[in-house]
Formats: sequence, C-alpha cells, structure tokens
Amino acid sequence: MTRVVLAAARDERDLDVMRFAAEIANRRKASLRVVSAYGYYQYAGSMVPMLADLTEVADEQASSITRVVARSCETSSPI
Repeated sequence: MTRVVLAAARDERDLDVMRFAAEIANRRKASLRVVSAYGYYQYAGSMVPMLADLTEVADEQASSITRVVARSCETSSPI
C-alpha cells in the first residue's frame, strides 16, 4: 500500500502547514505531495493579466512553492 500525505500551499505564509505535512509524511513513511493553491484568476474583473504575464506569474509561484517545500523539509524533524 502506497501512503501519501497531500498538502496545499499558496505561499511562504503556509510554511507551518508544510512543516506539519512533512513531519506527518515522515512519521507515516509516506510521500509528500504538494498542491499549489494560488488563485490566478482571483482578481478577474479588476485586472486580468495577459497570457504571457500569467505564465510568468505561474513560474514565480512554482518557484515560491518549491522554496516552501524545501524549507519545510529542512526543518522537519526526522523520526
């Protein structure tokens, strides 16, 4: 049976959530899967980005989530 811990994160403010998820995955010997919960269209109507801008924002968000995951794994205690 494959065990999976799934966590959603939007940005660096979710570091504690990611640390908790990493610790749970460690304890259960499970893989950690992270979903980026960034709302690209949350400002639709007030300012809709062009497609090129959206791609740039998506790349930045992916980098941000990668940093959060890396930091959470560095600081989670091995069990």
